[in-house]
Amino acid sequence: MVVHGGATVKVILLVNNKSAETIAEESRLDAESAAEARRRRALECDRRLSADMECIEGGTLGRKGSKHRHQYTVAEKVRLVEVLDSIHGNGELTNKIKAFEEDARARGAPYTTVLKWAKSDERRKIYAASSKMYAKKLLRIDKTSRRIGRYAAMEKELYRRFADRRAHARKTSARWLVHTARHLMRTSFAEGLSPDKPFKAGPGWLRRFARRWRICRRKKTNCKNSTWEETMPVLQRYFRSFRRRLRSSGWAP
Repeated sequence: MVVHGGATVKVILLVNNKSAETIAEESRLDAESAAEARRRRALECDRRLSADMECIEGGTLGRKGSKHRHQYTVAEKVRLVEVLDSIHGNGELTNKIKAFEEDARARGAPYTTVLKWAKSDERRKIYAASSKMYAKKLLRIDKTSRRIGRYAAMEKELYRRFADRRAHARKTSARWLVHTARHLMRTSFAEGLSPDKPFKAGPGWLRRFARRWRICRRKKTNCKNSTWEETMPVLQRYFRSFRRRLRSSGWAP
């Protein structure tokens, strides 16, 4: 307030074209806004903390979306995709989403999730997994043996000799299998064998023969499978037969 010529004049100072009252009012509003923002942040933190505690108690921490989730099997996915296809193929239905959600066959499955499964790439993966799953449950119609190769008769005889040799605890190496197979082809199964393509019994045939007849390699070790009391009669029989062979051949005195 300034007195000039007997009159009182009110002088208003302007700062950046604003009066002191305006500046004070704006400061008060800014302070209230900051306090309100802090209060909202505190409430948001409390809400998140309570939500995290509920997730920890319910075992759903770190998940988004629904609290209760359902893991669909491959069969369920195929069934839901078929339901979606039937609804999309019905021209009388205008609201496809509502029709799918109200369909009893959907059983509450989310429309967006099933729509994602219905895309070409996901559909191909689901059908491939379904075919693998059902392939394990299919029964064979033909009951004939599948151990069939080009030389099925020879391989059957070879396996019989192999099993008989192993039953007598004799060594049956890959070389023995190759030589025995060639001998059988020359002596007993030469009919129908083309001279241009002789039977070689190569590594490829040996590998396929072992796979067809479920033969696996066994490693020779120094571990004994039987005690001396069990082995002694076997050795006694061996030495008796060995002495008989020596006498019959004239080597023994």
